[in-house]
Amino acid sequence: MKYLAKDELSYKTINEVAKKATKNSAKVISQIGATGRLISQSSGTPQKTNLCVTCELDKSEKIAKPKVLKTTSNVNNLLPRLLKVDNLDTVSEIQKLIVNIKKQRDNVAIIGTGGSFISAHFIAKLLSQELAKPIIALKPRDIFIYPIKNISSAILLTYSGKTPDILTVNDYLKKNNIKSYIVTNQEKDNPEENIISYNSSRTEKGFLAVAGTVIPVYLFAKSCLKEINLKDFVENSITKWKSELSFENLNLKIADKPLLIDIFSDYETGTATLDLESKFVESGFGRVTIHDKKDFSHGRFNIISSFKPDLIIFLDSKGSGKYNEKLYKYLTKEDVSIIHLKTNESGILADLDLLIASQFLIQSISEIIKRDLTKPDYPKRAMSLYRYKDQFIL
Repeated sequence: MKYLAKDELSYKTINEVAKKATKNSAKVISQIGATGRLISQSSGTPQKTNLCVTCELDKSEKIAKPKVLKTTSNVNNLLPRLLKVDNLDTVSEIQKLIVNIKKQRDNVAIIGTGGSFISAHFIAKLLSQELAKPIIALKPRDIFIYPIKNISSAILLTYSGKTPDILTVNDYLKKNNIKSYIVTNQEKDNPEENIISYNSSRTEKGFLAVAGTVIPVYLFAKSCLKEINLKDFVENSITKWKSELSFENLNLKIADKPLLIDIFSDYETGTATLDLESKFVESGFGRVTIHDKKDFSHGRFNIISSFKPDLIIFLDSKGSGKYNEKLYKYLTKEDVSIIHLKTNESGILADLDLLIASQFLIQSISEIIKRDLTKPDYPKRAMSLYRYKDQFIL
């Protein structure tokens, strides 16, 4: 201002002002820190005031940087991780595998456990459509229960590539001369195994699988659904649900306490249902009951009256019919909070769209209750079960 008052604006003056501004900015940053958090400077003589001499902010009032939850981080990283695998050769490898299965008319089993079983559920449904034959998802123990003579090949899903039960099944299949293919995020480090790797980024951390569940689903969907641009579909789905299920738009009033949750589902929404149930239970957020919508009419309606849930999640797809509408209206009169997740897609794309929605719903709930659901508290003694690697148990 003193230069303006004296009408002394010149090139030399502007340079002098710029230098002083830069110097003062450096002082502010040295006090605040690059992350926006005020830093106390230690000096030889005690300071008489907590005020920063440059910006006059009170250094005792720290500017708190919002804590980024691991759940939020994993969900936000979903699209970048999908875009990375989109550029790999993995899709062409899976396409060749499916062509071979078709040619040889193999009876194929899709096997997974934990979050990978959710992927297996979707892939089994997808391949049933692609191969025009019924295919079901199996858990590792099922291979030891069902007659394996009816299985010609198996697709094993394991994000880590180290799941003990999956590796046990792989050895068992090889001993019985059944072709097995391991789909994993790990690199191809064993030439003797049929490994289809989508390794492209650091391993996802946390109890709840996000990319670990969605990436195999995406890769197989892209391999089969050639008539649509799946990359655009997923990008649009993520954009939509990120907005619709945001912390602000969801406006859900729930407390951070264990809840009773009822999920209403059908064939087109089955994968998303399994994903939500798994995440709610594994995070300790709530105890879940899954209702097939039609089965609900066979007396299951009594449970809502006897044990009223804290939350109902109603999964819906395009053209779901009059019974679906009637059931939803019935539930809205139960005086229970309802989250109505409806996709404008039908068929296999409805399940994929809602699976993506599931990730953003978990993120928003985590932010609402201010608890990182992917890093739950758990009893220490439970780790002996989690890390169990001894003889396979039926």
